[in-house]
Amino acid sequence: MYFFRFIHFIFFKAFCILRERRREALRAKKALSLLEDQIGGKLDEATRKKIVVSHSIYNPMIVDSFSTIHGRISNADERERLILYFICSSLLDNFFDRNELSREAIEAISFDTENYRAATFDERLFAHCHLTLLNTVYNKSRYLAVARAELDAQFESLQQFDAGISCEELIRIMEKKGGNAVLLCRFYLDLPWNEDEAACWYLTGEIIQLTNDLFDIHKDLNDGVYTAANKCLSADEMSDFVLAKIESLKSKLSQLPISKRKTRRLNLSLAGIYAFPLIAVENLKRLEVKYDGLHFKKMSRKDLIIDMEKPRNIFRWFMYAYRFGKI
Repeated sequence: MYFFRFIHFIFFKAFCILRERRREALRAKKALSLLEDQIGGKLDEATRKKIVVSHSIYNPMIVDSFSTIHGRISNADERERLILYFICSSLLDNFFDRNELSREAIEAISFDTENYRAATFDERLFAHCHLTLLNTVYNKSRYLAVARAELDAQFESLQQFDAGISCEELIRIMEKKGGNAVLLCRFYLDLPWNEDEAACWYLTGEIIQLTNDLFDIHKDLNDGVYTAANKCLSADEMSDFVLAKIESLKSKLSQLPISKRKTRRLNLSLAGIYAFPLIAVENLKRLEVKYDGLHFKKMSRKDLIIDMEKPRNIFRWFMYAYRFGKI
């Protein structure tokens, strides 16, 4: 019974995601063009692409998955806010990664936006989008607290260039950065607030950030960035850590004040997200045997890059989604 329900749901969900990705990509491109005309300037192509891709993936995979427990998917106004959010988050990444702004300037543009004197188009665009979002969220004080925590996590992530950083600190930064980034999206929905649901959004963000770290081991090593993924000494320990995160989220989903049917559907929707870090862990286990330990510096790009277009990885994705989609 579960097998047929799983197959039907996964193929239907995949169809919806592909359809919505195209629609949301077009929506994001149109919104960006309008904002560029309005504010006077142009985003660089890499940032524009990042915004479009992030929005077109997050909206159908995460936002609409959670929205369905309220009996609907996200509406046009909510999607417009989410585009503004991904503009802000992408530009903030640029301010950090490209050293475009000092810490003081980043603090000012984030929390004293109205008085901040923007010098570039990117700064003006960030300020416009940030203020627009701030004026639309219904719980401004809580929203600012989460935004503050996310910015703090960004500053703390600068410690990840230090080879002496502990795994415990890397895990704390990963959880804080990923959890708050996804939780911010919840504030852009016109839906009643629920603390248990907020905890689920946060845990989903943790898993997504951990997945990014596991998939980006080669890139991060080349960039001199240390993460919980490339500092781990045992594939089995990482496997246990990932499984604990998944079970923690599934437990939180079970506590939501919704019907069992909605809980099952939400968990099935998120099962595809659970599968990705497990595929990466399986690759780590293979490499651990091949290199007699997780000696990442000895490993090639081919070893560490996980190609999700390969049939074997698609098969593994289905198997893990099937296994953990049941609740």
